[in-house]
Amino acid sequence: MVMLAALLTLHALFFAPLLVRAAVQRRARATAGLSSAVHVAERRGALLALTVHGAALLLLYLGIFIAVLGGHWLTPQTPTALAGLTMVAAAAAMVTWTARVFTSWRLRPEVDAGHRLCTSGPFSLVRHPIYAALDALAVGTALCVPTAPVLAAAVLLVLGGWLRARLEERVLLEAFGDSYRAYQRRVPRRFVPGLW
Repeated sequence: MVMLAALLTLHALFFAPLLVRAAVQRRARATAGLSSAVHVAERRGALLALTVHGAALLLLYLGIFIAVLGGHWLTPQTPTALAGLTMVAAAAAMVTWTARVFTSWRLRPEVDAGHRLCTSGPFSLVRHPIYAALDALAVGTALCVPTAPVLAAAVLLVLGGWLRARLEERVLLEAFGDSYRAYQRRVPRRFVPGLW
């Protein structure tokens, strides 16, 4: 049960900065009177990517629940499980770092008037640190709970992040043009420095 508590605590630490940042941004947008985005990803692609991510998260937590009920839980002494917990902790740290520097997080790929391109903090390492962190959360969880539903959820979360990143990059190219192209050259990887 210590392993489960640690994993779920790290998951809560992962999502807390995103929820806080989203609430702060929603309030700031309402105060500033920003009601509609200037640049928005095409609706069908955005809906597909959000659906994949949402379904994957649901499957991930359902898989954890089923594993716990079925007793398919690795003990804390398992090196694979400890590596998984380390990945989830790193993912939570990455999201916290990202939330400190990123002022424009949204569920849909969109850019409001006055939006500034963020290239500092974790954005100087990879172009999509939130999706990279979500990938690490999924893979780390799969290492802790290597059951079919959790493994499938991890694959779907990586796929969903890839789809969302591609959509966001189209919107950012439309909104920022040459500035975003220069950023892509400076930071060539979407998710993992030097790899992907």
